[in-house]
Amino acid sequence: MRKRARAQAQNQAQPESAPAPQSALSDHDILQDLVHQTTLSARQSAQDGRRPESSVLSQTVPPPRNRTAAQAGQDSSVAGSVPSGAAQPANTFIRREQAAAGQQAGSARAGGTGPEAGPKTGGVTQETGTQEKESFFGPPSLIRTICARLRCLGLVCAGVLVFFLSLFVVYRFSIWLYHWIHTSPMFLTRHIDISGNVRLNRDMILHLGGLHEGVNAFSVSVAGVERRLRATPWVEDVSVQRVLPDRFVIRVQERMPSFWIRRENRLYYANDRGEIIAPVESSNFMSLPILSIEPGCEEAIPYLARLMKDLRSGILPVEAGAIATVDVTPSRGVELYLEDREMRLSLAPDDWEGNLRRLGVTIGDLARRRELSSVQEVRAAQGSVWVVLRRTTQ
Repeated sequence: MRKRARAQAQNQAQPESAPAPQSALSDHDILQDLVHQTTLSARQSAQDGRRPESSVLSQTVPPPRNRTAAQAGQDSSVAGSVPSGAAQPANTFIRREQAAAGQQAGSARAGGTGPEAGPKTGGVTQETGTQEKESFFGPPSLIRTICARLRCLGLVCAGVLVFFLSLFVVYRFSIWLYHWIHTSPMFLTRHIDISGNVRLNRDMILHLGGLHEGVNAFSVSVAGVERRLRATPWVEDVSVQRVLPDRFVIRVQERMPSFWIRRENRLYYANDRGEIIAPVESSNFMSLPILSIEPGCEEAIPYLARLMKDLRSGILPVEAGAIATVDVTPSRGVELYLEDREMRLSLAPDDWEGNLRRLGVTIGDLARRRELSSVQEVRAAQGSVWVVLRRTTQ
């Protein structure tokens, strides 16, 4: 029994001679391949700017029973290369799935292809595609520049759009406001105030100016009303003021006629300067003295205005209504004919102020003495006054 037990012990002590599969890898090869793969992954992650992911996992497990002596020697050599000061596990190896993946990656580097090479190279293919996409659109700096320019262009387009929209809103509001102020009953003309008119009555002024009550205040052209009234012969100056919402104020300065003047067998009203105003008609009839100016007496025309002013002020004691004619001649100057007294008064323009004063004193003296009825002519010229009496008939 002892011999049989000893023989069994010797048989168990001898290693089994089963041949190791050629496809199995030792722990040393797996570790070396894993270190190489990790280094490549770290380099690739550093180039891509990504954080490397650790794929190494350690696990302490009992060694496999079917390891050969050569593999055991290799494990002892690897263990001997570890520093003595570090804590060493009894046996360390990589998971079999990661070892298989490392083996496939090694075969891929060597040029071989395996059935699981597709999933491993998919990430590299995806990264390569990303790099190719970036290289197709250009460097990142160029892409950022293009994006910035596109944003600026968008802002400009938005500003232009807002500007044109604002113009459109203002245009529509202006049209609405224009229509409202021209149709609102608030701005209908209800009051028209007229001042300064003497010869022209209210209806004539409104008719000549083209203005009437009930018209919209904004539809009336103030400049047009003034222009039409100034074109009237009787109006010398005019001002029209619009007082919102419904009032107009018209101030008229008329041309005051002082004489009648004959032109082409027709009588016209003329001012104190001999300027024609309007023809004499039955609708505007006014009795005035007839003015006659002989050729060559244009220099004496300014004295007509002074004569009428002196008559109104009373310097010359003669009523303006009593004057029938005013003649301006080179020989006698300005000559007045008083129809009621059949008397002529003559003023030489050489010394107008002195001659006028002397003529006034003489007429006053004759009136106090009640001798005007016998006087035919009084002439003031060259500092003297001549009185011509009527001839008495026997």
